[in-house]
Amino acid sequence: FGTVGTTDIDGAAGSFIKTCKVITSFGKRLLLLNTTEYNGASDETFINRIRYSNIDADPSTATAWLIASSAGYIDLPTNESIISAAYLKDILIIECERSTWRLSVTGNTLQPFILAQIDSVLGVESVNSMVVFDRAVLGFGSSGIHATDGQTVARVDEKIPDTVFDITNSNSGHRRVDGIRDLFSEMAYWAYNSESEQTTYNLIWPNRVLVYDYLQRTWAYNDDSISALGYFWRQQAQSSRELRFKTVIGGNQEGWTFLIDIDVPRNSSSLQITNLSVASSTVTITAIDHNLTNGSYVYINNVQDSNATLQTALNDTIFAVTTTTTSAFTITLSSAPGASTYLGGGT
Repeated sequence: FGTVGTTDIDGAAGSFIKTCKVITSFGKRLLLLNTTEYNGASDETFINRIRYSNIDADPSTATAWLIASSAGYIDLPTNESIISAAYLKDILIIECERSTWRLSVTGNTLQPFILAQIDSVLGVESVNSMVVFDRAVLGFGSSGIHATDGQTVARVDEKIPDTVFDITNSNSGHRRVDGIRDLFSEMAYWAYNSESEQTTYNLIWPNRVLVYDYLQRTWAYNDDSISALGYFWRQQAQSSRELRFKTVIGGNQEGWTFLIDIDVPRNSSSLQITNLSVASSTVTITAIDHNLTNGSYVYINNVQDSNATLQTALNDTIFAVTTTTTSAFTITLSSAPGASTYLGGGT
């Protein structure tokens, strides 16, 4: 936050807010959740703190967070970390590691918010794992996938009760869960790293997508590597009904982005071929952080080489994968393509 709140926010000389886990607006104020603050001498983290700015104030000014005015903070009566938050109608749902809370606006500047605990067992572990619906917010946590309407919390994953226990906690896997609602297909997606689907070569990045058809209340799994999900307003589409529609967009560990489109019956190109070498009929492909497992299949295209033999052998073709390292795998051709130099462009 730079110089935000440098005018002694808590009465200590030079105290100010350094950073936080969640930023959101609520009740005409900006809220910072799970904050790290400089107390005038050193940094101090308040994992259970909700700090709010002055009402209707520019939150970037140095005085917007002064407790001496109408700004202040609320500390949740728990030792758990605040992980995420989402709006539901006129309340803010706050999720901790193992509990769910409700924040309501009072309209009283002296006590602008009222805090209440909704559940003491169910929470979330990833900032982006909450998915907002019309009447409830779904949270993907270590104890289950649950829904809250602001009054009660209940699990909704009775048909797949063990899925949440398949998320790896190694390499911050529990923090990498990312969820979103697809309004067009009327489904919800959560990308996560499944421990049961791991091999030596895909230990870090999400390797599965959990799909929830919330109309039919059915579940499915997709084998895919998506590390982030968001929304994109489409300017081009397969059909006019999708134009300027709020479409789900995904991104992966290599930085590729792609649209989630139920009308397209194939995956998008999502890995770059950094290099490839040929030994007889075996092709070794270097693709940084490919996240592929043995037995995966890849569609190769756009390969350019010095005499076009690799283009002919590889492009527009599907191959089975044998992984060798986290950034390399091999495929087998029906015959040796001959000597050639890879020039780039391959996906």
